[in-house]
Amino acid sequence: AQVVNLLDSCRADFDVVDVLDEVGNPPDLRDTLKEFTTWPTVPQVFASGEFLGGSDILTEMHASGLLVRVVASAGQQQEQQQQQQQAE
Repeated sequence: AQVVNLLDSCRADFDVVDVLDEVGNPPDLRDTLKEFTTWPTVPQVFASGEFLGGSDILTEMHASGLLVRVVASAGQQQEQQQQQQQAE
């Protein structure tokens, strides 16, 4: 809930994936994410395909003002990609 609150405070557009849900996800999703990020805990937050960190890291980023800048940049990248797709 803490990460969701931080992202909400930055007005981020985000999706949540419950990696503990073995019915709705591939059975090895959680382990695959741990290997990919070398981060052992959840939540794991990504922006524009890049791993940012977990709850502690996002709390630090929020306190320093970096999180809102990362969220804004990710939003701009997403808009540009959508515009390019529409133009094709």
